Amino acid sequence: MIKRHHNIDLLKQLFQIPNFDETNMDHWEKLHQLSIQSIVNANGALPVVPPFEKHPYLEKLDPQSTSTGLMIGTFPPITYLCSQYHLANLKYNNQTFTAPDLDYFHGNYSSLWKYAPINFWQIQLVNRDEQPQLIIDALNAADVLYTDIIKYTQRELNNDKYDAGDKKLNSILPNAQIFEFLKEAIVDRLYFTNASFFHTNNNLFTAQGLLRLNENDAFGLFVKTALDLNIKVEYSLWKQDNWIELNELPKPLYVRNAIHNDLNVKVFLKLRLTFGEEKKVYSICSAVSPAAVNRGAVRQNACVLVCKVHLKIPIADAPSKLLSETLSCFFNNNLIELAQYNA
Repeated sequence: MIKRHHNIDLLKQLFQIPNFDETNMDHWEKLHQLSIQSIVNANGALPVVPPFEKHPYLEKLDPQSTSTGLMIGTFPPITYLCSQYHLANLKYNNQTFTAPDLDYFHGNYSSLWKYAPINFWQIQLVNRDEQPQLIIDALNAADVLYTDIIKYTQRELNNDKYDAGDKKLNSILPNAQIFEFLKEAIVDRLYFTNASFFHTNNNLFTAQGLLRLNENDAFGLFVKTALDLNIKVEYSLWKQDNWIELNELPKPLYVRNAIHNDLNVKVFLKLRLTFGEEKKVYSICSAVSPAAVNRGAVRQNACVLVCKVHLKIPIADAPSKLLSETLSCFFNNNLIELAQYNA
């Protein structure tokens, strides 16, 4: 479990499961079902101790797939419960939540798909229930699959409010199936929907050498899960052959700073995973998240500034343009073009 929070123990006390064994996934599934069913029984009233949620959209990844690209995100906002359990809305104190735009990854406001090269404006014209399959069809046409790194999690209230962001996700049980898939699949490129190697101003590691997961970004959780599974993780900058290992051993300050300087302002990198004796190399990319394209702070990111100068566009347009360019290169399997935006 990643980022264990005391709320998970409160939940276990509330839904007393005899002889709860944390190594038994059936027990976690039972805790999930009981805590969610209590919300359904209360007609959508959310509890003060948040439920233990299971990702609603994860499907088994087929290692025999011919897809060569994999997109990796985190976890959807809790609004999915409205659709999943036919609830008119969810309520907590003065908060009211309604169903997402569509029942699929990034469906709360469909923000990512509006920037992806899938003609989403046409998809929006059809019945809401048909839209997820059309997105899947568009992904398949580009030899791309989508999944998330979190399988189960429990939210933490933010100032006594349910938060749609990733920062308050705790007690995470990761989607380890990703690595079983990557070990066997022909995938050679990864897109992280939010990644510490793009946007963060924090060092990727704490002073103790542990991964800093304040933001719960997809890349950080991906690396943490790989390390917990004894998979060696290394990165290399574009056009360089020296591989730098990412691990949670204590690191001198100069090493932490060097890794931070390497990763903080890159859109495009190389990643190497070592599964036992087998090494696999991936091109990986990320850009500003759809939720942040209009935030002033992201305009100071070096990659965004490079995009502004390179494309000769106003700085206000640069974050969204960089996002759409990154997605376009990923879908078209042309990630080398993204190297021009590395700062």
